[in-house]
Amino acid sequence: MDLLATLEGHENEVKSVAWSHTGRLLATCSRDKTVWIWTRTDDQQDFECVAVLSGHSQDVKNVAWHPHRDELVSCSYDDTVRTWVEEPSTPDEWSCAECLEGHGATVWMAAFEKSPPSTASSSGAEQGTENPRLATCGDDYNIRIWKYHKLPTDTGPSEESRRWEGDMA
Repeated sequence: MDLLATLEGHENEVKSVAWSHTGRLLATCSRDKTVWIWTRTDDQQDFECVAVLSGHSQDVKNVAWHPHRDELVSCSYDDTVRTWVEEPSTPDEWSCAECLEGHGATVWMAAFEKSPPSTASSSGAEQGTENPRLATCGDDYNIRIWKYHKLPTDTGPSEESRRWEGDMA
């Protein structure tokens, strides 16, 4: 293999790295309590940081991308998992969509469920592939399995908000 690029910017040890499902984005996290999102430059030879995400109060240990959407999760020493999404109206603007609590100690890692083979409904739409479960493990000796729910918002029936619910395994 040939080295293509070296990405610099974090102020402390980098703990994890993950590509998005499209390969367009790369996420990194660090002991500096931040998550960085990188994209390739126009010449495709280098990368630039498009967002620095702050929200964790302690070291960030792991990042993982949703297998179908540009949605990122991060795990931390602060005992939480945060979900991050790009603002639809403002490209390269990211925000914390949800903070998942439930672990009683450091959350070490998160992994999305692999999608089952797609099955087509009578309308031709694929079933069961958009909302895989999320598994997290922590220093509290627990594994939590989270399920994504769409909930109606107060702004109208056509808009929905995110919500992850978890169980201990």
